Amino acid sequence: MRPKCPIFISGEPITLPDPRGKDWKETVRKSVEPKAESFSAATGVQLDFRVAPTRDVDIDNLVTPVLEAVRDAGLFGGPNGRFRGLQCILATKTADSAQGLSISLIDGDTLAQDSLPYPSEIHDLDWDEMPDEEKMSKKLAWRDEVEKKSLMRGFQWADEDSQVFFDIAVNTQRSLKDLMKPIIDGFEPILGRENRGGGVLLPRDSRIVWLRFRRDTAMPEVVRVAGGRCNTQ
Repeated sequence: MRPKCPIFISGEPITLPDPRGKDWKETVRKSVEPKAESFSAATGVQLDFRVAPTRDVDIDNLVTPVLEAVRDAGLFGGPNGRFRGLQCILATKTADSAQGLSISLIDGDTLAQDSLPYPSEIHDLDWDEMPDEEKMSKKLAWRDEVEKKSLMRGFQWADEDSQVFFDIAVNTQRSLKDLMKPIIDGFEPILGRENRGGGVLLPRDSRIVWLRFRRDTAMPEVVRVAGGRCNTQ
């Protein structure tokens, strides 16, 4: 179920806590709301961001306010819901001076089965626990697991500036939106560390230009990650 006409929104996609974020979310909500009923059965969302070539921005920070606006428009459990029914998120980030966003509300199973963008460059790792944004010990344990397995599995990009992609599957009923940040924060050994601030986990996740985050309750692992470098650089 792919829509014939995705929802297009022109303008600079805003991340939070930028003070312009509230207006951006309202713009997205108003753009989605008239079509929400038509896509009420959607279990997946594809978000294609176009951002200025000079802009260094994390893809998950672009995704979060848009997901909240789509929810507030009445989808995935509505304003008081926790993204019930959302099974798959696919986000892309492209450098383009004509900034904007394309939103496609589609079938999550279909989206989850789409091919990875660069299938010749895929590595994988997994873990039997779930990182938690509210529990630093679990986030650090996940980071350590990534560090241990990344060298064995071919994730050796920390000293590069290459663009990368990730396909992340989780075996849980928890909100996909809430799990994005703790899982991606643990990619610091793969992506390298940002040279700013004094935070505990500061991955260079602005390198991610293709991200799929999906629910898979049939897999034996709790978290499974596949990823690679994009062959465009």
